[in-house]
Amino acid sequence: MARKRTGRRSRSATRGARRATRGARRATRGARRARARTSKQQRRGRSKVERKPERRSRSRKKSRRGSKKLNPYMRALKQARDNEEESFTYNGKTYKRKYAKTGMAIYKAA
Repeated sequence: MARKRTGRRSRSATRGARRATRGARRATRGARRARARTSKQQRRGRSKVERKPERRSRSRKKSRRGSKKLNPYMRALKQARDNEEESFTYNGKTYKRKYAKTGMAIYKAA
């Protein structure tokens, strides 16, 4: 019966012995990972892996060129930042410029 492991190792174990066991654990872990990467059929000695017949992909819509359109608030905010305006209005609210610690212009509702 194996001894229960506690947080502290015995003093009799030398540093070299500890290193050796650590290396052995790493080696077995690597072998396990390598085994997991190979398929069962390859491990059995078959040279070819049988594949499922490829399905034809349905035609997809072409992706949009450029970036996604901004919503109206973000458009107004970007315009205010680019023109270094003190404030801008959107939906009847006035947004005034303040600066963040990083120096970026932030617009807060007044």
